[in-house]
Amino acid sequence: MKGMYTTEDCLKFGKPEPAPCPAWGIRLSRSDIIHGSTKEGNQLRQVISPWFTGINEDHKSLENPDCMNWEELSKCHKDLTGPTKESLGDEPRKGVAGIRFPGALPIKSVYSLPQALVGIKQWTDPDVIFERNILLGPDDKRALEMAKGMQQHLVDTYKHVYPLMEIRERAAFQNRSFFVGNDTSGRERELMPDEEGDLMPDEESDSMWVE
Repeated sequence: MKGMYTTEDCLKFGKPEPAPCPAWGIRLSRSDIIHGSTKEGNQLRQVISPWFTGINEDHKSLENPDCMNWEELSKCHKDLTGPTKESLGDEPRKGVAGIRFPGALPIKSVYSLPQALVGIKQWTDPDVIFERNILLGPDDKRALEMAKGMQQHLVDTYKHVYPLMEIRERAAFQNRSFFVGNDTSGRERELMPDEEGDLMPDEESDSMWVE
């Protein structure tokens, strides 16, 4: 972060304050920092790093002509199958392309904006534009309330379908199942945020977020 947060930023937004990311939380950082905003990664963390890409005005091709187009990616998300190309156009490892993981289950949002992120709805959809204008609009309180609603709905859905995912994965892999010899019941409570929003045991308050 050194050199990125300028004196002008401090005057406009205030001094950066530590803002640890709670379990099930979302850490928003600079778009040009792919894997995080901390100086060093010396603690064990569970992270999903999405790779966003731009959609051209035709709403078919993407900014990288070597990767899959919008319709192909949309089908992958709907069918829960692996892509035939990675984000930079490279071939995925064996057993990914067109394959659906046996335990995969859809976690669908009732909001339109998350659906646009995974190709279920187009960005030109009126409902998507409506929610986008709230999220990026001048009313920060309203935007945060909507973002929290989106997050909570997806977390609740995930918790609801998790047991079914485990059943399907066990049925598919039998004695090679991930859950054989891996008792996750004790970790489930660790992963669930309490009413006060405690941190994951391995997280520290070293991330920076300006409120």
